[in-house]
Amino acid sequence: LQKAIHVDPQCAYAHNNLGLALKGQGKWEDAVACHEKAIEIDPKFAPAFNNLGLIFAAQDKLDRAIECYEQALALAPKQALVHRNLGDALRLKGRTDDAIKALRAALALDPHDAAAHNNVGLAFADLRNWDEAVEHYKQAIAINPNYATAHTNIGSVLGNQGDWAAAADWHRKMSTDFPSGWSDTSAQGANNGGDFGLRRRSGDGKERRAGRLAPDSVPELA
Repeated sequence: LQKAIHVDPQCAYAHNNLGLALKGQGKWEDAVACHEKAIEIDPKFAPAFNNLGLIFAAQDKLDRAIECYEQALALAPKQALVHRNLGDALRLKGRTDDAIKALRAALALDPHDAAAHNNVGLAFADLRNWDEAVEHYKQAIAINPNYATAHTNIGSVLGNQGDWAAAADWHRKMSTDFPSGWSDTSAQGANNGGDFGLRRRSGDGKERRAGRLAPDSVPELA
C-alpha cells in the first residue's frame, strides 16, 4: 500500500486501504490520518467517511462517528452497511428511536442482513420491547441458523424477563451448540457484498457473557 501511494500519492483508494491496515494494527491516529487524506483527495469518497466513523465509534467518540456516517450516506445513500453502522452508533448514544429508523433503512436495502436484524433487536430490547427484539433475533437466525450472537441474545431476553430457568437452559444449549466460545465465524459470511467490498470481524468476546445482549461487529469499506 505504501508503494501504491508512492506511485500515485493522489489515489484516495490507496490511502483508505492503508488506513484499514493501520487500524488493524491498532495504529488509530495513523489510520485517521490516512482516511482524512483520502477525503482531502476526494471529498466524495464515501468509504473513507464510513471507515473514519468506525474508528471514532471504537474510541467512543460517538458524535464524530455519527457525523461521519451521515456524510457517507449523503454521498452513498443506498449503502445498507453504512445505515447499519449509523444505527449502531445512534443506539450507543442512547438515541434508540433514531437507531431503529437507521437499522430499518439498512434492512429495507438488504433484508437478508442477519446482523442488522440482530442489532435492531438490541434497540428494541433497550426499549424493553421484548417481543419485537425476539422477532428480529429469530429473523437473524432464520437467515443464518449458526448465528451464535442472535441465539445468545434470545437467552438474554429470557433472563431480562425474569425466566432464569429458561435462560439458563438456553445458554446451556448454546454452550453445547457452540462449544468453541460461541464464536460467530459463520456470521462473517452473511451478506458478504456491497459496492465497496466488505470485511467483517469476529466479535470481541462480549457475546460469550451469559445474560448480556451482544451486538454484531461493524463492517469496514474498502
